[in-house]
Amino acid sequence: MDEIQLSFQSMPRVIYAHRYDTDRYKIHKKPNPVLIEITYILAGNSHIRKGKEEMTVPANSVIVSLYDEESDFTSPDYHRHTTVGFLIDYKRTSSGGIILPWIYRFETSDNPLLPILEQLVLLFNMNPGDPRVTAMLFELIGKLSCLYQSDLRGEQAFGKEWYVSRAQKYIIDNIAKPLRVTDVAESLDISTGYLSHLFSEVTGQTVTQYINTVRIKQVEELVISYGMDLKQAGEQVGLSDPSYVSRLFKRIRGCSISDLRHARRKIGDE
Repeated sequence: MDEIQLSFQSMPRVIYAHRYDTDRYKIHKKPNPVLIEITYILAGNSHIRKGKEEMTVPANSVIVSLYDEESDFTSPDYHRHTTVGFLIDYKRTSSGGIILPWIYRFETSDNPLLPILEQLVLLFNMNPGDPRVTAMLFELIGKLSCLYQSDLRGEQAFGKEWYVSRAQKYIIDNIAKPLRVTDVAESLDISTGYLSHLFSEVTGQTVTQYINTVRIKQVEELVISYGMDLKQAGEQVGLSDPSYVSRLFKRIRGCSISDLRHARRKIGDE
């Protein structure tokens, strides 16, 4: 995977941000040494020719384009992409600066990068002068760089385990609230579907199952160790209905809280 290492010499200025689709895509770009474009290919394979380099890029790939020489982009079939172009003075460098992939591929369109790009496009078209456009551009560049470098190191700093561990921490920190899966996803700035997919893949549980497991573990601790009744313990973990807490406890632990309390006492008496 080829990479680009850049030192930015000025603040970027977004000059276009849009979604585009066509039955047949063909465009020739003339050199522009201060133009950088970040494009997400949503549908259709795209063929890129830049100088002597050629490559076919599949859907769900991000392309970082520097127009320091002529480039051609073609797609013989239906093509759809979302893109942002910005002007900035930059220098290629071998040390320091920011490292970006020329092409970075995702498994599906449900990933952490696309929502940022889509929000940037929406905001730019509503108000091009909004300073949040530049902030979102930096967020987009930073997240793409982190994803790429994590892959190079074979780490998961911004990958699956990172998102799951952050989700678990958010759940534990907010267990007293009436948590929803959408709340957890929003805290990570990813979609609910993407979070659910990652969580199940990494832990073997759904997000809701994990939330309920954390709640019941805390209920057990509060009832057995601190002598709270079921209603008080449930309220401490965001559940106000003691009947529901009782049913949930039995489903997860395989016994009632009374049975567990009795068993603990019997062990203590022996």
